[in-house]
Amino acid sequence: MPGPALRLAGILGLVLAGITCNENVTAPNRPGPGVLRAVGVLPANTAAAGLVFDNVHLVVVRPSRASPAVLDKTYNFPAGSSQLNISEQLLLQATSEDFDVTLEYRSGNIVLFSGTSRVTVHQGPPGSDPPAVINVTLQVGTNVAAITVAPKTSSVPFGGTVTLSATAQDAQGAPVPQFYVGWSSSDPQQPVDAAGVFTAGNQRDTVTITAKALTASGSVTDQASVIVMPAPAALVVTNGNGQSAPAGFRLPQPLEVEVRGSDNLPIPGVTVTFAVTSGGGTLDSTTTTT
Repeated sequence: MPGPALRLAGILGLVLAGITCNENVTAPNRPGPGVLRAVGVLPANTAAAGLVFDNVHLVVVRPSRASPAVLDKTYNFPAGSSQLNISEQLLLQATSEDFDVTLEYRSGNIVLFSGTSRVTVHQGPPGSDPPAVINVTLQVGTNVAAITVAPKTSSVPFGGTVTLSATAQDAQGAPVPQFYVGWSSSDPQQPVDAAGVFTAGNQRDTVTITAKALTASGSVTDQASVIVMPAPAALVVTNGNGQSAPAGFRLPQPLEVEVRGSDNLPIPGVTVTFAVTSGGGTLDSTTTTT
């Protein structure tokens, strides 16, 4: 899964602004500087997906030409930002020129969204052309029909962490090897990061973790529960202590214990091991779970 960076919602704008030129008038059909301005628009279902981007890749080419790209550049996406502003300038071969402009929103090297539009740029200072709209679409996991989060239920001590994972399947139940999932927690004070790592707080709680994967037509989700509790601090015998029976006979009552935390409250899901340490005898089972 891709590493953390910026959590986005809604429309992400990418503005390409040029460097101001000293010449405001350029002779017709002669090379001169122009300013490319563009806005990348994400699909509407991206808003609540909790997606994370860490870089944007821009490629500008002249249509139907084998020549190298006019501009090929990757920009880091600053953490805590909702918009990326870049200053660039293109050298036009005429008073106006068409370019194919591609925007890629990526997590690491994985292209999550991409779109290409034909944009006309005119020679002149910044602001000569209005921003061109470039609609980007999902590039990975478009055939996802369902996702599964594991483990479904887990326990973590105060201040501890647990890592959840998600797998995806298509409509026929076959695995989808590459897809993108966003994570969210029912308690913002106990967050889950972009890699599915949940960090517990310092009080007992049950937190719901939701994984959401975008698809070509919408999104799919799955959930897991994380139980936050203190670490075991004491083992208390609650039944069966002090019994006796003739050799070869079962004790009349089962042995029962309770694991308690530092708050003196029971802790479920802890494995307890029993052993005969003196006097002889056997056990029906040597382990139990509270």
